[in-house]
Amino acid sequence: MKIFAIADTHLSGEPPTKPMDIFGAHWHNHWEKIKADWLDRVAAEDTVLLPGDISWAMRLDDALVDLNAIRQLPGRKILIRGNHVILSDECKYRYIA
Repeated sequence: MKIFAIADTHLSGEPPTKPMDIFGAHWHNHWEKIKADWLDRVAAEDTVLLPGDISWAMRLDDALVDLNAIRQLPGRKILIRGNHVILSDECKYRYIA
């Protein structure tokens, strides 16, 4: 088993409602790049730590698209509340992904 960590993915739905390429061309399709690398490296028995700011969403209903996208990837995920996350009062991540 391997342990990976990735933070501040700032996903925003599909298609993205807040594309990250506003921060520079290297951010173009950032989720596709993350997902491809994840699929290349992470196996089902691995653990991935996601310490915060997974989604730009302000409401759980909006964040579910992003959380489900992560849920579909291999590995056991441990999600940790980020400094911009306001969903923690609305839900418990451990029950979602």
